[in-house]
Amino acid sequence: MKKSLIYISAVFALTSCLKTEFEPRELTAGDADFTRYVAVGNSLTQGYQDGGVHNELGQQEHSFPALLAMQMKKVEPSMGEFTQPLVTGDGAGYKKLTALDPVEGPTVVDVAPDASWNSWGNKSLTYNNLGISGIRLIDCIGRNATERTINHIILGGNSLIPGWNGQTGEPINPYARFLDFGSTLSPVEYVDHIRNSNATFFTCWLGNNDVLGWATAGGITNVTSIPLVGDIVISRLTPVDEFREKYDSVLTIFKKMGAQGVVATLPDVSSIPFFNTITLETYAIKKTMEDNNLSDFWIEDSTGTVRPLVPGKDLILLTATDTISAGYGFSPLQPLPNAYVLDEGEVNRVRAHTQSLNSVIKSLASNYGFGVVDMYSFLGTLKDGYTFNGVDFSASYIEGGAFSLDGVHPNTKGYAIVANEFIRVINETYGSTIPPVDVNAYNGIIFP
Repeated sequence: MKKSLIYISAVFALTSCLKTEFEPRELTAGDADFTRYVAVGNSLTQGYQDGGVHNELGQQEHSFPALLAMQMKKVEPSMGEFTQPLVTGDGAGYKKLTALDPVEGPTVVDVAPDASWNSWGNKSLTYNNLGISGIRLIDCIGRNATERTINHIILGGNSLIPGWNGQTGEPINPYARFLDFGSTLSPVEYVDHIRNSNATFFTCWLGNNDVLGWATAGGITNVTSIPLVGDIVISRLTPVDEFREKYDSVLTIFKKMGAQGVVATLPDVSSIPFFNTITLETYAIKKTMEDNNLSDFWIEDSTGTVRPLVPGKDLILLTATDTISAGYGFSPLQPLPNAYVLDEGEVNRVRAHTQSLNSVIKSLASNYGFGVVDMYSFLGTLKDGYTFNGVDFSASYIEGGAFSLDGVHPNTKGYAIVANEFIRVINETYGSTIPPVDVNAYNGIIFP
């Protein structure tokens, strides 16, 4: 077990949790019809946290759509049951906090997948939560036969090609196993499941992985070659025109079925703990540099140039911990590899691309009359600090209270905060009075 390089303050303030106080008001669905609420999206919708989907303490069970559905039912009691594809116990495996040293930081270990993970997912059920961790918008619909085949291999598997666990017939993405994607000869796409959802109301938070995958790979485009099929691009920034076409297809499906709903914009991924936790002030880095009288920390940037890291401009990935512990970064002869750094140019590129995709989302939502949850702006405020019922939250790793141990996804408290922002926009858009979730009623990071 290796110590993380993150410095954590020795002082943790205990803040009392106060009951939420609201002015009395009539509970109403307003102009919305919540009879059948369906959520589409990726890991943020599926309830992923701590590096996996797990449910030993009800983590996945309290995904933001499940919390939202619970509150919706208070204004529309006739609303149908909200069904999720829940994993058992440790699920896909996850990261666990086992120790917290006030100087050297936390010890985070990996928990193995649950024994049921190899066969999880009941394809015969009809689900309200269609979130699939890792799915990109471009995986949801193919524009031609080649794209449909690739998407089927990723989400549905192939009888000739090994999937996520080396077994043929399994999908490359195991988080999609709960949905039936048909056969290779007659593939079913993700949009087909949306089309058959019969939603009266929806939330859509697709598109994060069309940016996030490239960013968390350190700005590197990764390609996997599949025999008889061709290359599958694992991480890239999805072109804006392709994003617009496929996002429009999703919203068109909901519009044609007469559903109401809200969509969410993509967060600024460069503001999350994954990119802002490992700094030159991190205990192990700072101590090593002081002990060896070093003035610079060396990186390889996206141009292949070896140069000193520029604090606040170049961002070190949370996954760089072990590589830095092995001695990388303390000499120009052994710089931190580009795969562990999002350099200034890449940061600017990912921010600009995110804003371009968000412009598409807002424009299309306006065309169809759907509400917009501006998560780019909202999660940006979380970085500076957010208070709910006297409890402070921020985007700091662990001590901020809202993000899970993977540094990318919220913990359960964080998902409750997200649910409340969706509730705020739904109420404003449809004249509903859905009460907010009591954030402080849910677990954050589980401390040892």
